[in-house]
Amino acid sequence: VDKRSVVRVQLKTGRHHQIRAQFANFGHPIVGDHLYDSLASGDLMLHAYYLSFYHPISKEEMTFTLLPTDEKWQKYVS
Repeated sequence: VDKRSVVRVQLKTGRHHQIRAQFANFGHPIVGDHLYDSLASGDLMLHAYYLSFYHPISKEEMTFTLLPTDEKWQKYVS
C-alpha cells in the first residue's frame, strides 16, 4: 500500500530546509530526502509549483507556476 501523499505547503519565510526539516520532525519526511530520512532512496520528491517575488531592480512582481513534467510525478499531477 502506497502511504505517500501530495501536500501543498505555503511558506511564510524562506528559511533554508524549512519544509524538509519540519516534515521530518513530524515523522513524515519527504520521499527521497537523503538528508532527513536515513531510509530514503531515489530522487527527492519536492517541487516548487508557484514562486512569487519582487524583482530587486524593477520592483515588478515576478510570478512563476510550473507543474512537474518528470514521469515520476505523473500519477500525482492531474
